[in-house]
Amino acid sequence: MSINVREIKESDLDVLADFMRQLNEYEGLGDKCIISKDVYREMIFGEKCLFGLIAENNGKTVGAALYYFYRISSLGGKKVLYLEELYVLPSERKKGIGTAIMEAVKKAAKTENALRIEWKCLKNNPSAAFYDRICKKNEDIWYNYEIYFKNF
Repeated sequence: MSINVREIKESDLDVLADFMRQLNEYEGLGDKCIISKDVYREMIFGEKCLFGLIAENNGKTVGAALYYFYRISSLGGKKVLYLEELYVLPSERKKGIGTAIMEAVKKAAKTENALRIEWKCLKNNPSAAFYDRICKKNEDIWYNYEIYFKNF
């Protein structure tokens, strides 16, 4: 097994869009997934407000992650990396690919001198067990609030 995690290329957009569709279906949100590869293209390569990683196992694309940075001025102006999505094909899970992706995400955060990495996980997502192994949940001290501007 040879796992490689690299920055996304424009030629990866079809597989990225497919992975994100699969992820949303896995989370029970498939009917709400309306984003296209063209939107990803604009955000990643045009606006450069979103960053992507592709995971390969023996040359086959098997996973992806999307993240972005924001600043927290009250904590010295440090950036925070927000992990928006992490997906590994079901047939490739439990092979160290998620761990390799998270290591690449950590490297990106350190390169940008980020204060921390944040993400959310649905409570009924079986992947929560993976996240529990790599870090401690902070639900004891924070509430998550959301305001949606479009009604799904």
